[in-house]
Amino acid sequence: MKLIAIIVLLTLLNSCSGNSEGAGYWFHFVFVIIPLIVIGTLILRKAESISDSLFVIEGQIKKALSKLENLEEKLKKFEEKNNNTK
Repeated sequence: MKLIAIIVLLTLLNSCSGNSEGAGYWFHFVFVIIPLIVIGTLILRKAESISDSLFVIEGQIKKALSKLENLEEKLKKFEEKNNNTK
């Protein structure tokens, strides 16, 4: 099975030449189009994982900010109590 795949690949690569006019259609397809599709797919996957990570970080920041606001409110109440008792 592997031998058949190798033979087919070599046959396709052999027909990559565009005679004397430069690179043929198969050359562009195998060495330009397919790598661009693969690279684009990899970039999209990375972008999705980065986006997910940013959403997680955003949630953590919101939690931290709400805790900080609660602490500020408690501190204000505590300072008001101390000022009223003096």
